Amino acid sequence: MNKLEPRIDNFHRTTKSTKLWVVKIKNLNGKTLYHVVDGIERSVCTVRGREGEFIRYEHWIFPLHSQKGFKRIIRKVKNGKAFMWHFMGPGHENPESLDTIKRLPFIIEGQQIAGY
Repeated sequence: MNKLEPRIDNFHRTTKSTKLWVVKIKNLNGKTLYHVVDGIERSVCTVRGREGEFIRYEHWIFPLHSQKGFKRIIRKVKNGKAFMWHFMGPGHENPESLDTIKRLPFIIEGQQIAGY
């Protein structure tokens, strides 16, 4: 007789956690607006059948973007090619404030791959 056991959920847990930013992307006057809406720390997981690392956030699974990707966003904002809103207000109006934001990995709201 088969014994009952928990279902597999296709996630491989790691012992690694990371601090990261939660970013929303919008269009503002024809330019991209990166809105940093939250700073969190989460466990990193992989998903069977998918490449890369993922984060669970508010009942969704999101691909984790690299710290280098966040540096590229900051560079775009400093060069006037994008806007950013963060905890200290509009970064595009106060470029020095961008230097106070730690360059961390990030997820983008709207890019979730699955819910749970």
